Amino acid sequence: MILFVRKSSVVLLGIILSLSFVLLAVTGAMAQSEKTDLFTVLVDAGHGAPDGGCVAADGTQEAPLNLAVSLKLKTALEKQGVRVLLTRADENGIHDSGESIGEKKRSDMRRRKAMRDASDAELFVSIHMNQFSQTQYHGAQVIYDTTNPEAQQVALNIQNAIRNRLDSENKRVPMAAPSTVYLMRAPKVASVIVECGFLSNEAEREKLKTDAYQQRLADAIAEGIVQYQKGHKTSGETTELVR
Repeated sequence: MILFVRKSSVVLLGIILSLSFVLLAVTGAMAQSEKTDLFTVLVDAGHGAPDGGCVAADGTQEAPLNLAVSLKLKTALEKQGVRVLLTRADENGIHDSGESIGEKKRSDMRRRKAMRDASDAELFVSIHMNQFSQTQYHGAQVIYDTTNPEAQQVALNIQNAIRNRLDSENKRVPMAAPSTVYLMRAPKVASVIVECGFLSNEAEREKLKTDAYQQRLADAIAEGIVQYQKGHKTSGETTELVR
């Protein structure tokens, strides 16, 4: 079918289309501006297949728990208006080379560091579980990179939020990262590692395996990050992590 349209209608249609394109362009620019203005956190779920991380006496592997807490942390932060990036979103590690598990682990660590340093994130939070030969030790602890004073501050906020919301008996304080911790070597953004608890402690391990406790943990970590973001800063001391 061929339609005949009068010239005035064509002009009017052209004006309408032009205004529509302008409106779309402005809306898109505003959306992009809002996106880049958001406080951005890169959440790193430690390890990942074939590297299960530390393994508890009952066979519980660290890597799946790290992922579960990380995904809950992502949701909790997004509810607070924080933009969240992930290093991994499934059970697999992110290695890109290597035949042995050791080679894949080294490749995986290099990729995590590269992802962090290339991202536009303002904060890097790596989620892990702890383990020690003596089973009496328990309690979450935050480790921070020593090259950025902001990292110590956010670590303190997270540690305090965990104590206040989750474990009032936890007397641990943030710990400066030893030079042997690869991901904490001269990062380009403030970086912390949250050791969520000890898989070597049976009581704490059983809690860490539950969805409810993981959620409470994620909410506490998110609260510490948001407090830091908003400038609600506190003070404290650092001590060494028991390993």
